[in-house]
Amino acid sequence: MRRLDRPLRDLAETGRVAGPEPLIERLRRRLAGESASVVVPGEFATRHAGAGPTRRRGLLIAAAAAATALLVATPLWFLRRGDDSPPATTSATTTAVVTTIPAETWDLVVISDSLLSGGVATDYAARIERDLGVTVRVHDLWTANLTARDVLDKLRGKDGRFVTSGGSGRHNLLELIPEAEVIVVVGSPDESVTADHPWDWDCPVGLQGDAACEEVNGVCGPETWTQYEADLEAVFEEVFALRGGEPVILRTVDWYLPWGPLENWRACGCEEVCKGCWAEFSAAIHRAAAAHRVPVAGLLEAFSGADLARDMPREYMGNLGPSAGGAAAIADVLAALGYDPVAP
Repeated sequence: MRRLDRPLRDLAETGRVAGPEPLIERLRRRLAGESASVVVPGEFATRHAGAGPTRRRGLLIAAAAAATALLVATPLWFLRRGDDSPPATTSATTTAVVTTIPAETWDLVVISDSLLSGGVATDYAARIERDLGVTVRVHDLWTANLTARDVLDKLRGKDGRFVTSGGSGRHNLLELIPEAEVIVVVGSPDESVTADHPWDWDCPVGLQGDAACEEVNGVCGPETWTQYEADLEAVFEEVFALRGGEPVILRTVDWYLPWGPLENWRACGCEEVCKGCWAEFSAAIHRAAAAHRVPVAGLLEAFSGADLARDMPREYMGNLGPSAGGAAAIADVLAALGYDPVAP
């Protein structure tokens, strides 16, 4: 099997530095009404007091951290597949060190519903190639209406682990997952209904007219998403199991607020209630990911801000999912996470 260590093992000219405050903690602070520092890449970036280094300073910090790592950190040889040496212990928050090397082919697998359609996989692959100096082979498995439960069932063997993608045809997860260097996985909560809180969520997610106002009951808390959170955790566990516990650059995303709902919520007088529900939805994803140290690309905060004051820009939305501009912006948020591998 190919190894993850080559592009990560040498002193780098460039690097990625994690944000100053974990996204799940910022969500908790937001729900509690506390201020939170925000660093979001791209056009809608907002930097508040104490939000951390600039991009240029981040590169310098990354280089300094890499030099320090040569003296005090355990080397990354534990990432070599098949090495019999004992695994090294690494921090959950590290600086990814990258360098340009002769092209090596990596596999990127993106499993999602239309949330990550529109060319997100291809754009993310381009950023991996730029940052790590590898060639990336793209397996774009986005499928309309794909749920977290669908993903879990397929990983556990349903339909022979075959996924029929709206983007690239039929794929066998048993062939792709063990060999991939980078995996992004997400699914909708539509089939992950918590038994004693069946669909508390009833906020309209588009411009649905005044009739949608009658459906909002304003009941939506962490308990609403208990089953969804459990299903996502199980998805991560199955990915690790199919890989035999080998490290992988595993990522997930939370859900951006599509263009349209905010106008409807304001017209219905349920803006704050529905914002709270959407934030709880996002927080469930972050909790599930944190339980397995899987980094989350915070699309909600990237496009809506810490207070969810805006929805996805109209020009970033296509007919089914993101437009070309939206896909590029999402890929930027994914790439900003860096490339630290994770393992069970």
